[in-house]
Amino acid sequence: MARIKKIWKVLGLIVLILFMIGVIGYTTVNYIANKELKKEYQKIRDAGEPLTLRELYSTRIPDKENAALIYQKVFVLIDKNKEEINRITSYIPSSKRIGDWSDEDEKVVSQLIQKNKAIFVLLEEAIQKPKCRFPIEYDKDTEGLLYCLTNMRQCARLLSIKASLEAKNGDINEAVNTCITGLRLGESLSQDSLIISQMVMIAIETIMTYEIEDILTGIEIDATTYDDLYMGLKRAREETINLVGERCFGISRFDYILQYESEPILFDKEKKKTEGCHWSLYYTRLGNPWFKMSGAHYLKTMAKAISISNKPYWQIVNVLDEYEKGIPKYYPTKMMFPAIEAYFEREAYHDALIGAGEIAIELRLYKSRHGIYPGTLKELALNTTRELPLDPFTGQSYIYRKEKEGFIVYSVGANLKDDGGEDERHGGLYEIDIVWRCEI
Repeated sequence: MARIKKIWKVLGLIVLILFMIGVIGYTTVNYIANKELKKEYQKIRDAGEPLTLRELYSTRIPDKENAALIYQKVFVLIDKNKEEINRITSYIPSSKRIGDWSDEDEKVVSQLIQKNKAIFVLLEEAIQKPKCRFPIEYDKDTEGLLYCLTNMRQCARLLSIKASLEAKNGDINEAVNTCITGLRLGESLSQDSLIISQMVMIAIETIMTYEIEDILTGIEIDATTYDDLYMGLKRAREETINLVGERCFGISRFDYILQYESEPILFDKEKKKTEGCHWSLYYTRLGNPWFKMSGAHYLKTMAKAISISNKPYWQIVNVLDEYEKGIPKYYPTKMMFPAIEAYFEREAYHDALIGAGEIAIELRLYKSRHGIYPGTLKELALNTTRELPLDPFTGQSYIYRKEKEGFIVYSVGANLKDDGGEDERHGGLYEIDIVWRCEI
């Protein structure tokens, strides 16, 4: 009996020692994780950059400068005719070429445009405003933000269809002006540094750039109108990537989970739930140190991404891969960072398409002066004061060749191969080459 008691006593002592080792180890790891996380916060503070969405959007925009207040009036009008607008924008998508429209298409669109004239008047007013911030709480009202962005994209579809109708009716200058309005619509979102907002901006400008290509396919316009289009495209291409807002959003998501059972170490102390999160280990105090370490790693990775965000894609694509490989596979950051990589690639696609459009306009202007297209882009460059953009995927010149009476100019895209000018809009696979064609 005494022997059994002695065994239990030894086992109890071993368990106590192991428990104490665990407590000491946990406390040490938690201290190190907290210290590392606070160090990353301090770096952001020292750089004078915001840590939270509230800080990011703390400066009030005067109503007279805020396009969002006018866009909200547009959204009300869209909601009133939502069913009809959705039906027509689905029936005649912005990707449907003007030459493929039937008489019925033209009739339906004409009626829609006439019925919703007020929308287009308001859009023209909104794009004159220098700033745009929707009157929502960005750190709380995700649904409100999605509502605004969805309607902004719907506005682009409406403008694209309106431009197609104007071009089909021979009102080319009006069609071009409508396209420029669409590009300025996208520009309204350029100051918002959340990735979701910038992705919608890219989508809007892509819709309008395809529309410009379609309108110019078989017609000539005057040099002044070409210049207006060129400047609109150039502004859209030169919009810079800003990931500071996305970092603020990431911080808020980490904080959202950490507040479940532990003392919050970030800033938004109102949210107490963890709905929609799937990293159950991290919900507990046991998982907190590792979650904090992941947060610190996220901030380090985002700092690197922000530091290279304004460099050409061809210079950073391999660096982004290295960043992702450096994230431990058991960190939530591993699940979040691919969205950053995808955004960089999509932004490069956007730049490649718009850059092709800029070159196409220069080619049209060259032909208007010389009667023929140049033999090479080098010849074009020698006959213009504007600098021709490079392919953002390779850092080299776009591929250009004459085709019948017109030409084709394109980027090789993300696969870095010349696929002969095949892309998703012209019958090929999705994002093989990024192409601009002209038939005259």
